[in-house]
Amino acid sequence: EPLVMNAFAIIYSDLMPIRIAGRMIFKHLRNVMDKNIQQRTEEEERVMNETGLSIDAVDDGRRMFMAALGSGSSGDEGSLTMTELIDSGIVETVVEIMEYES
Repeated sequence: EPLVMNAFAIIYSDLMPIRIAGRMIFKHLRNVMDKNIQQRTEEEERVMNETGLSIDAVDDGRRMFMAALGSGSSGDEGSLTMTELIDSGIVETVVEIMEYES
């Protein structure tokens, strides 16, 4: 049908700027994600080399830390008070893993 084809032609030409912008945004977000994945991989390798921990232990530590951050009462997103940090058990875990003497 010519009317249907004409309608699709109009929509196609009207949406061209949106499609181009969408591709630009996607490319930017993909680059940001790739950069962050690379930084995380490098950080994990550094932690594993310096501590001798496995990737599973590093991931477990990250999950535990993020869970502790989520339960903070200080009102600041992504932060813990000193008491909350100590009560979370993270300090004892770090002392044990790093074999610090108290």
